[in-house]
Amino acid sequence: AGGIVALLFAMRIPSTRAVVSLDGSYGTTEGSRNTLRVPGFDSAAMRASLLDLRRDQGVQEVKLDSAVFESLVRSDRYIARFRYMWHGDFTEYGEIARIFRLPLPAPAPPDGRTRETGYVGNQHAYRAALDFLDFVIRGDRHAQKAMVNELTTSPGVVLRHVPPAK
Repeated sequence: AGGIVALLFAMRIPSTRAVVSLDGSYGTTEGSRNTLRVPGFDSAAMRASLLDLRRDQGVQEVKLDSAVFESLVRSDRYIARFRYMWHGDFTEYGEIARIFRLPLPAPAPPDGRTRETGYVGNQHAYRAALDFLDFVIRGDRHAQKAMVNELTTSPGVVLRHVPPAK
């Protein structure tokens, strides 16, 4: 719900310049459907830049739906899909689970996801988020390149950039 709230905030507060979403539910099939029906959802009002960081299609059986992302045509949008991260890896849980060697969810994933891959993805995601904010808020063009590099060198990440419509 945090990602949905962040989008609604940016839609209602035009001075918002950047939104970072960590595996926001608006990017899933059910979450997208619900988000598009939320009173006050106005994709045309969203002008803040968006960095959408999320687990990839099928990870933890997630079914992605990009309808909300695609609807934000006035926003400069980046979406990065992480093949080797669980939902919890976008929070402090990923690091805590690694430190305390918590077991992986059963059954073990056949695609190579581990506590270590979740931690590595988390570190790339967080550094990219900071670079994104430096780029959008401070206007640092080097930060944009650093963000892209951070995401494209993280194993199993696919990055897509969609500039705002003219």
